Amino acid sequence: METVDGIIVVGKGCRVVVEEEGHEEGERSMVAVGQAAIFDRMFEDPLCEGSPEWSQYRSVLSDPAISSTNKTSESMRFYEALSSRGKSLLDHEYPCLLGAIANTYYRLLMALEDPSYSAGRVVDMYVNELVDNGIGNAYYTVFDKPEWGLTEGSFKALRRSMSDFGSRRREPVEEGLRPIAQPSWEPSPSEVLIPARSNGVKVFVYSDGSEGRDWLTSGAEFCRHNQWGMDVTLHDFYTTSGYSTLDPQQADYFLVPGWPACHYYMRLPDDCQNRTTEAYEDAVATLPYFNRTSGRDHLFPIYFADYFQSFREKIPDSPILTPETEIAWERSVQDFPPEERQNAFNSHKDIAIPPLLEPSRIVPFATAARGLHEREIFASFAGKAWSDIREAYTVRRKMREAFSAHNDTVILVEESMRDLLSQDDMARLLGNSVFCLVPRGRVAWTVRLYEILWADCIPVILSDFLELPFEQLFDVTQATIKWPQDDVENLYRYLKTIPKDTIEGYRAAGRALRCWYTYPPGDLYWLANPAVRDSLIFLEALCPNLSTSRNAMVAVAEILKRRRRATRTGRRSFWHK
Repeated sequence: METVDGIIVVGKGCRVVVEEEGHEEGERSMVAVGQAAIFDRMFEDPLCEGSPEWSQYRSVLSDPAISSTNKTSESMRFYEALSSRGKSLLDHEYPCLLGAIANTYYRLLMALEDPSYSAGRVVDMYVNELVDNGIGNAYYTVFDKPEWGLTEGSFKALRRSMSDFGSRRREPVEEGLRPIAQPSWEPSPSEVLIPARSNGVKVFVYSDGSEGRDWLTSGAEFCRHNQWGMDVTLHDFYTTSGYSTLDPQQADYFLVPGWPACHYYMRLPDDCQNRTTEAYEDAVATLPYFNRTSGRDHLFPIYFADYFQSFREKIPDSPILTPETEIAWERSVQDFPPEERQNAFNSHKDIAIPPLLEPSRIVPFATAARGLHEREIFASFAGKAWSDIREAYTVRRKMREAFSAHNDTVILVEESMRDLLSQDDMARLLGNSVFCLVPRGRVAWTVRLYEILWADCIPVILSDFLELPFEQLFDVTQATIKWPQDDVENLYRYLKTIPKDTIEGYRAAGRALRCWYTYPPGDLYWLANPAVRDSLIFLEALCPNLSTSRNAMVAVAEILKRRRRATRTGRRSFWHK
């Protein structure tokens, strides 16, 4: 087993992070050490042959003559036998990760079939939590182990079953929550959750079926986390919500799922970008309904468009759902060839969407927010200089020079990642500031913008080509300020002229807008985790109906509804009566 920069290399270039974020080089927390021991054992003895107990259990799971029902019963017996001796599935004497995942899989199958579980009385959600954590801490390829009776496809099917369970189990949202801005087009919760009551847009979600689609949708349990997780979230929502259809003839749109950003940020080798492009090209070539409209009704959620390097050629008419509205990759514009320097984002067909901020990341910023009279800092920024990106370095240097001379501002432009503020310190800074500067970074957009809104600070955008999500639905000028990058010198003077009542208006609009920039977790994820559940309850108090009808997924659906074509044709379509 190879280790590179604290990363365990898994199989053909796939890697697993075992260093805990925030620790000095060479220093690992006890959690990280425990993870490393588990992964060491997995690669040294993936079949756990060193443990007679695990070996006997594995022989049952790998036997094709034994039914799934009997494997489930054996899994419960094995689990209860361990529990009776005070041991866990990942006992440190002989941790068996793949065995624990397999055991979890079969026990969860049983739980989903139990009527009492569906009624909400039996919630053995330690099972769910282990699936989440187990798959979420290792890349998907290690789980294609027929010796344990499991494949990646097993987990995909399980996720679909659990997502469907969530939509069936949900109860109506309580009425009478505190008022918040509600657009006339916002659907009722039942319209979102119950297909029979929905009269909105219909989305057909492609499932597995080609080598390319299989590769693009691998590792969903890991990939649903972090800011790129909206790709998985959108897939899950449009698979199970009232907007979903299984009939392609009824579909207004076709969602082509994939989470290439996750694959890239797993630090896969450089050729994985080429592998992603090959996968997309294979997927497009095998999509049965793509040519019906030249791809105009096919949706591609892609974090950065250049993960699909030939997107300009292969899907020129297809809407791309992305947070990035300027370039297609994290490079200076001058580093692109001339033919690729024009904006990759086309506002006439593409849709700007927010990144994923999980509830646990939102709550610190919302709780740090002070009242306007209590804020001690007029304007602030804290972040990296990004000296390797000309556009980022130029505006951040000018901003530091223009604002640092004033004693009511805090401007921290750091050269090293080690000098950046922690999340809690960042939350305190934003929550104590009236205006929060949002300069262009490695790309046009930044996750900081969304944290700023939750800290009840007014975003001041210094990124000329940034388009905010859902500008078709909301007047974002009521909640944010956008200032030219080449005029930073005059920005402080302008901000000082803004009246107090206007500042309060910006803040109020921001509190309404931020709800639509949020992806609430599905039942699959919050039932298992009391902390996530508490965070969601906290957010529902700030954003009533967040879990059903007031969120980023519904906003995307509304844009799709407004763009829906009555005539389903492409550029080379022909017809007659």
